[in-house]
Amino acid sequence: MIAVGIFLTPAGMAKSLGSPLWLLIIWLVMGTMALSGALCYGELAARFPHAGGGYVYLREAYGPVVAFLYGWKCLLVMDPGITAALATGLASYAGYSLQLSPLGVKTAAIAAIALLAAINIFGVRFGAGLMRWLTLLKLGALIFISVLGSLAGLMMAAPRVYFAMARDGVFLRGVARAHSRFGTPARAIILQATLASLFVLLGTFNQIVSFFIFVTVIFIALTVAAIFILRRRHSGDLKYSAPGYPVTPIIFLVLVSVLLLLLGGHNPVQALLGVVAVALGAPVYYLLFRHSFKKEEVWNHDLDSNDSAL
Repeated sequence: MIAVGIFLTPAGMAKSLGSPLWLLIIWLVMGTMALSGALCYGELAARFPHAGGGYVYLREAYGPVVAFLYGWKCLLVMDPGITAALATGLASYAGYSLQLSPLGVKTAAIAAIALLAAINIFGVRFGAGLMRWLTLLKLGALIFISVLGSLAGLMMAAPRVYFAMARDGVFLRGVARAHSRFGTPARAIILQATLASLFVLLGTFNQIVSFFIFVTVIFIALTVAAIFILRRRHSGDLKYSAPGYPVTPIIFLVLVSVLLLLLGGHNPVQALLGVVAVALGAPVYYLLFRHSFKKEEVWNHDLDSNDSAL
């Protein structure tokens, strides 16, 4: 949020709106939407405390097809694209200070990705400790450490989606294996780092990611809407429930619907391309993975012991 949000978006927003008052209003509305969504995600995480995040919540609410399409989108473009963008931004700051060549900037970006991937392979506690230190350092060298912290957080969370997919049998089986010593999804981490490094070399990730913003927001809306389905399906006690339910998810879904209208109206071609690209994952699922999908209770018994390390 600090690296990508506060440093990059206000200038463009101010230029588009042309009014400090409107900028403040939009900022507060989006903050309300983000807070409402975060509270709903908190309940979903408390209900299903397993590796995979949004993939798990979508699978439990809508079934394996929707969950697979979410993972398909994350794996191929969104996660490596954002990772590459953050790493390139980080390297650009370093390149400005150290007078690096364009090739040097790309090399520094790939080195940052490789370093953080290695740290995350060593264990989630080690990676979380690094995140805490980086958060403290953000108070000092903000233009550099904030981006590094965001990159570290993304690389910690994203590979868990592919790991969860592989455990369900809808991705390469080898990715479901945790590291024998550290208990981390090492192969998923390496896969994401490799794809992100490829995006850095190609240098086209910004254009590719722009096609997936619209469909990504759709998946976020579906995830928050899952709270209604899961509450009706599982009415037992929760360790945590979203405050203000059902108003909290309703506020989020109303505001995100407005956001989707704005995104679709501003770039209809890109929005359509993103939807089509994700939809292409459906035949992949039915042709390759439909009969490989394992019900949650099958892998839950055998593999939940690894979740604490994941």
